[in-house]
Amino acid sequence: MADGADQAAEQQAGGQKGATLIDFLIMAVVGVVCGLGGMMVPRLFGAGSTTQAQAEQAAEKEKADKQDDAQDETVYVPFGDVVVNLNEPRLNRYMRVNISLEVRAEDADEITKLVEQKKPLLKNWLIAYLSDKQLEEVRGAAALNRLSREIRDAFNRILVGDEEKILGVLFEEFNIQ
Repeated sequence: MADGADQAAEQQAGGQKGATLIDFLIMAVVGVVCGLGGMMVPRLFGAGSTTQAQAEQAAEKEKADKQDDAQDETVYVPFGDVVVNLNEPRLNRYMRVNISLEVRAEDADEITKLVEQKKPLLKNWLIAYLSDKQLEEVRGAAALNRLSREIRDAFNRILVGDEEKILGVLFEEFNIQ
């Protein structure tokens, strides 16, 4: 009889242990569901919709962006071409580039005049810079982007100092023989 009572007590204890594990899992699932539901309530009831003031702010911002775009129109100032020998052992490879400078429309006249005045200086710098390059340094799109940035930065430094009047250098022609 004692054995029967012990077995009944063990079953009751095991049942309570199993019940607490199941209860814990149920509470965890309910907690996760409630948490996710709480995040979705604002979306379901329109808290994410724009108010009249937000719509007016968006319209004003769009209008200001259009005005900025009109002011930020770019034009292209032709620079010309340069032919240099690459820095190769026999100097049997040469490179010919023809570039244009991208500037804001409002700065076009100023930059055109400065380029014409300082063209010998700019061309000399460009020849020295490009003739120092090896074939591997001018191959591929990444190399062209780097060359464009470095030429832009140097031309800005030579023409206008610390200002950035030249927005970009565009290669109209890029030949290596």
